Amino acid sequence: QVSDYVLSEAGFGADLGFEKFMHIKSRTSDLKPQGAVIVGTIRAIKSHGGVKFTDLSNPNSEAINIGIDNLIHHINNISKFGLKPVVALNIFPDDKPEEIKLVKSLLSNTKAFAVVESDSYSKGGEGNLELGEAVIESSKNKISPKYIYELEDTIKEKVHKLATSIYNAKDVKWAPIASRKVKTFESNGWGNMPICMAKTPLSISHKPRLKALPKDYTFEITDVRASVGAGFIYPIAGSIMTMPGLPGNPRSLDIDSKGNIKGELTA
Repeated sequence: QVSDYVLSEAGFGADLGFEKFMHIKSRTSDLKPQGAVIVGTIRAIKSHGGVKFTDLSNPNSEAINIGIDNLIHHINNISKFGLKPVVALNIFPDDKPEEIKLVKSLLSNTKAFAVVESDSYSKGGEGNLELGEAVIESSKNKISPKYIYELEDTIKEKVHKLATSIYNAKDVKWAPIASRKVKTFESNGWGNMPICMAKTPLSISHKPRLKALPKDYTFEITDVRASVGAGFIYPIAGSIMTMPGLPGNPRSLDIDSKGNIKGELTA
């Protein structure tokens, strides 16, 4: 035994990193998570409530009441896999006490195991003691994870279950080229592989500008590809690029004609 608890970071939200962690990593390795932590911020909630980035430090209870649906949906997504998540409310210096209180109140009757303040940035380890204790409590009872789709489902069935259950869509629209590829993949015997959806992390949907909890929309698949060696099928939702990490402006603009970096080097 290496340790009493092993933590793994899944990445992005419960509609992307966590879903893939469960359907691909957990299922393939037969490792069964016994708990989950979802990190939320007042700023992100207000952003999903329609607040501009430059105004996120300003109090806005109306935006919180709208944007909270996004976080609640992530909580519900995790619960669909049989886990009761602990919500870690990551505290920023400009968060107002009344906003923190409002968010805790709005999450009090959800499927979260607990909602705790995470203030390790300003307080160090002491700022996360409550979070650690909540995670321990949440993982005391043995859990047998559930899955949204079966590997025996067809590729389109898997995508439809993800779209309607995890992305809150009403239906799926397949581009003709994507449908043709699906037939080819399944005729090649690749239909039993899990799905690794390529979609925006900025929305539960495939459209970055659809904030909070989009509903009554059609999830669009524009293409589909197979990573047979890695062992998964990855549909392309909307216009998402499959190479992440690109900056908003080309870094060549930060270099002068002699190859010297202009100003401060930023990530």
